[in-house]
Amino acid sequence: MNIYFLTRWGNGEEDDGPDSSNDTHLIVRASSLERASDLADPLLSRLPKRTEEGRKVEMFTHSAVLLGATNDVKEPEGVICWPWYSFSPPQCCASKWVRKSVAEGWLTYEECYGEPPHIDNA
Repeated sequence: MNIYFLTRWGNGEEDDGPDSSNDTHLIVRASSLERASDLADPLLSRLPKRTEEGRKVEMFTHSAVLLGATNDVKEPEGVICWPWYSFSPPQCCASKWVRKSVAEGWLTYEECYGEPPHIDNA
């Protein structure tokens, strides 16, 4: 079972909405990235969908990072940590994906940006 850090760009509670520096994050335990987003995305509909100024935020996660895996088969799939707002997701991870829409699906970081994620070994 894998552990994913999923992120939606921005949030519906701050004036900047989708452009807010405080993104919406969740941590999910799931067998695959697709399953993790299937578990996380519906939770976003429970959060504010628009800012007070009317700026709409998306109802799907945009970024995913594989944090690790667990060998305990008794642990069920699910959201481990409910949504919270904070600065950007982890940047120095080897396994990272992004998507611009649900229909387009997940791309590796390298497929999307033409280069691998920066990993700082310092």
